[in-house]
Amino acid sequence: MAHPEFDPERIGVLFFSRGRGRGHAVPDAALAAELCRLRDDVDVRFVSYATGAETFAELDHTVIDLDLPEDNPLFETLIRATRVIGWLKPSLVIAHEELPALAAAKILELPTVYLADWFGRPEDIRTSLLAYADEIVFLDEAGVFPEPVQAAGRVQYVGPVLRPFCYTRQDRLRARQELGIPADQTVISVLPGSWTEDKAPIFSLVVAAFDLIPEKPKMLIWIAGEDHAILEKQARSRTDIVIKKQEWQMDRLMVASDVAVTKATRKTSMELAALGIPSISLSHGLNRIDDIRVKLIPSNTALQAKEVEAAILAGTVTRILHSPERLAGPRPGAAVKTEGRTLTAERLAWHVERIARQPK
Repeated sequence: MAHPEFDPERIGVLFFSRGRGRGHAVPDAALAAELCRLRDDVDVRFVSYATGAETFAELDHTVIDLDLPEDNPLFETLIRATRVIGWLKPSLVIAHEELPALAAAKILELPTVYLADWFGRPEDIRTSLLAYADEIVFLDEAGVFPEPVQAAGRVQYVGPVLRPFCYTRQDRLRARQELGIPADQTVISVLPGSWTEDKAPIFSLVVAAFDLIPEKPKMLIWIAGEDHAILEKQARSRTDIVIKKQEWQMDRLMVASDVAVTKATRKTSMELAALGIPSISLSHGLNRIDDIRVKLIPSNTALQAKEVEAAILAGTVTRILHSPERLAGPRPGAAVKTEGRTLTAERLAWHVERIARQPK
């Protein structure tokens, strides 16, 4: 591992971020930036793997790659996390949905903070690792998921943690101008997250529904990720369908959209809700936590992908497009709530302060 060790004049913080998809790395980078803004005496290093490690690199952050698959095995993660912690010797270990890192830190008697927006079942072996968290910062509201006994008395609820937004609904026209989208175009965006068409197919369904939507002119914008080459080939004859591999200014595309379709990814759905963009989630039942959460979002319509027909989906989109709430537009002065990120960073800073006060 060729990564430099911690600055000896600063408090070393090792930040483990789950490697499945991009949904952990992006907010974790923002959290670390906020922590560094609050505390100029910290030195934060990220640890991840698979897509998470790739995302940190794309965001120009140095990352220690555990070289694990997205579905990382429990004990191999524990072993590799222990090695990294033993090598770098941090003062604090933060783990975002990476439970083995908590046990690894406690093997070396280090303080720990666990970040999550869901709890597993109490009988799950991974849930038992919550016992090694000094504090659990829950990145959502209380009551969404029941607390397991292993977390009792150590949970701080801070509300949803969203990525920083540079655009709001008030910036709709500016966003469209920058994206080259006409002001009068009806835009349906598809934000599938890390679920590929191989695992969770919706392309044929969405395109068939899009063709039934009566609005003119209209455009379908699909952020395809790993499916880019395949979907671009399938849509090559269509001038009203845009297939993009990636969109780093996701909030700009969101506010430029009239309706967004997801594969029931809860974080994307919550960002859309925070920005006031109505959404439709098409679930294949692959993530129980996502399915539970998206059903609680008032601006989201939760559908089962295998059960819905194109005509039903088209009717749902049309109903949303003509709903009084959407047609009313953004309220003057409406703000995007991002208190969760600030409150989480403040909790992390509190733990750093405790460490800073300890005699050396």
